Amino acid sequence: MKKVKNAPLKSQESRFKRYGMFWIFIAGMAALGFLAQVQWIGSIIILIFVIVAIIRHLPARIAYWLAYAALAMVPVGVITANWVAAQNFAAYAFLLFVGGVIQTTVELKRQYTV
Repeated sequence: MKKVKNAPLKSQESRFKRYGMFWIFIAGMAALGFLAQVQWIGSIIILIFVIVAIIRHLPARIAYWLAYAALAMVPVGVITANWVAAQNFAAYAFLLFVGGVIQTTVELKRQYTV
């Protein structure tokens, strides 16, 4: 059997899988820095996320994962003495946990409703 070292990209989709996640990560970090400063914009984005997640039947574990990520940013804000960011991330974590509970309730209602 011959080993293929660098196979060419087959489609645009595989190119996105290779390079797209990097740019999504960069955009996410830029948004994270912005949302650390302005709480009401972050709250509106979280509300929109929860509504879209309910409509598109996204699993609630995504909201819980995001909530844990926001909660993990609180000590970072405290260590760097950025109290505004720490408070905002704590509020985001709470809102995402509430959104996750709402999503879980909707999922269970869909599952057990005849």
